[in-house]
Formats: sequence, structure tokens, C-alpha cells
Amino acid sequence: MALHTDSDPHQGSYLDVSTHKDMLRDVVRTSAYHDAIRQLVRPGDRVIDFGSGTGVLAIFAARAGARVEAIERTTMVVHAREIARRSGCPSIRFHHGDQRSFEGEERADLIVSEWMGHAVFYESMLEPLIALRDRWLRPGGKMVPAQVSIGCALVTDDALYEDFGFLEHSPYGIDFGPIAGLPLRQSHLVALDDSQIEAVTELGRLDMLSVARSPELLSARLEVSRAVEAYGLALWFEAELAPGVALGTGPCDPPTHWRQVFLPFPQPLAAAPGRPLLLEVRPPRNVEAMDALEGEGAAWAWRVSDGEQVLAVDERESWPSPGGASHGGAKNGRVSDGGDARTSSGARTPSPHE
Repeated sequence: MALHTDSDPHQGSYLDVSTHKDMLRDVVRTSAYHDAIRQLVRPGDRVIDFGSGTGVLAIFAARAGARVEAIERTTMVVHAREIARRSGCPSIRFHHGDQRSFEGEERADLIVSEWMGHAVFYESMLEPLIALRDRWLRPGGKMVPAQVSIGCALVTDDALYEDFGFLEHSPYGIDFGPIAGLPLRQSHLVALDDSQIEAVTELGRLDMLSVARSPELLSARLEVSRAVEAYGLALWFEAELAPGVALGTGPCDPPTHWRQVFLPFPQPLAAAPGRPLLLEVRPPRNVEAMDALEGEGAAWAWRVSDGEQVLAVDERESWPSPGGASHGGAKNGRVSDGGDARTSSGARTPSPHE
């Protein structure tokens, strides 16, 4: 499975109240959406909240004077409707369904959605949101977020890397060979700070008014300013919710429940000034369909090249085959599984947010 951790508050489904509580306790996240909605919504605007969860963003919009329709596909919608009523917003129209079954009264002036998964793509809400936008956003309407960029950096923390290699040292005199390399073959949720990364770059950017589909490949050219040993890539996102209102989830930003995604290299890579690195990342797709398969999950794939050496990992190669063995190994050495010396998490997050 992708995004492994030992104790992850997002393991539960969106029917689990603790999942919503964890997101609502993320003050950075929730306050940024509140500020953006308050700035953009005018009395009388029609607003759609997609993936409404407990209805919080819909309530923010209603309090700003909007006529709000909220779409939530899980039965949490029953509680959201009552939460809105108790919070003085009984006029919010809640729809139990998805973008395909939704029938609004007229097109919206603004669509708001907290659709982003870990490093943006570890959820499958982007395509449904695009379909909703194309059908129900009026010409000249606004999207919240308006833009989402994907940040990336080299991870240079050797202690973090050593933690993933724990099983390779045969602890307790036991040979864990069949699984020892897995922590270096899979993605993980981690909480990093700026001392653990080097050479920040942007892998891609989504304009939410024009994006037509999830990208299949993200790439960037990166060069370090000093010689470092790199152990993998860190991914995160920054969302522009409204002019002057940004939500950052990177190592240099205030902590959020998203944290960062760590994509380990199968072996350390020496990076040096004057030797650019070409980075390629293939995000997971069809997360919910994959997560329904026993023993499998949404897969990331990543590749780095300095012009001489190539390190590449495809998470699908770490999943057990029906015969009990993994599908294979990464190119050029070991490949990956999960943990974090500081914050290791194995999240399952395929569902709408608040």
C-alpha cells in the first residue's frame, strides 16, 4: 500500500468522525478557507460546496450571505444538515450524492472544495470536481482554490533514511530479507522541516478554471547549490485560495494535517553544483478503485537522473503478487516501504473532505 505509517489519523473513512475532527483541528487549513470565502463571497452569490463533509465550508459561505448548495456523497450529509441548522444556516441545500447525480437550481458564482489529498493527488476528487465545474460554474465564476502548485525538494536527512532501512540490519538476529527493502520502495507521509531538505523547486501547477484532467507526469530540473547526499524527494502543495490567501503544506510552512509525501531513492544519490538533476514523478490515479483491491493501493512512481546515474521506483513493484512475492524490484538497487524517524504515516484518504 502507498503512504505507509505506524499511526495515521487519516486511516479511517470519511464516515469516521475522528477523521473530520482531525481536519477541523487543522487551524491553518480551516482558517485559510474561512478567510478566502469571506473575501470572495458576496450576498446573494450562488455557491456550491463540493465534498462538504460536516458542512463547515458551506456554513462559512452561508454566513457570508450566499445561497449554498452542498454536495456530499457519504451519509455524513445527515449530520451536516443538522449541524448547519443548529448553526443558524437552515437554508443550505444538502445533496446526498456526487457530481453526476447533482441537479442545482442554476449555475454557481463560486465552487469551493477542499479536494486536495496528500501532495495533491492522493485522493480521486480532481476529475469529479472538473466535471462539476464544467457543468455548474457560470462563465466568469470562481474556483476555491484558484490555483494549486506542487512543491518538491531533495531530502537530505540520513537519519530518516536509516530508519527506513532498519529491517536490513537483521534486528533480533532475524533475516527480514523478503520485506527488508520495502521501506525504500514505497511512499510515506512525513513531517519535515527546512533542515531536512535541499533545493526547492516546483513540479507543476494547476489552474482550477482551466485544468482538464489530472496530470500523468510531473517533471522538473533541479540543481543544488552545495554538495549533498540525497535520499529521496519530498512533495507537498500550495493552494491559492483567494488573492493574498494561500495555504502551504511544505516543510517551511506551519504544520498541517497533510504533512509531506516522502519518495525514497533506492540508494543515496550524491548531488553536486553544476550537475543538474532531472526529476519525474507520476502521481497516483484512480485512488478509490485501486484501494478497493486487496493488498494494493494507489501507486506513485518516481525517477531521478543526473545524466550518468538513474534511480527509479514504481510502487506497484512492491505489492505482493497472488503467489506471495512482490511484483519486482526497483531499478538500480533497493526500492521502497514506509516510515519516518519523526512522523511516519500510512494514510488511506480516498473520499471528500470538509
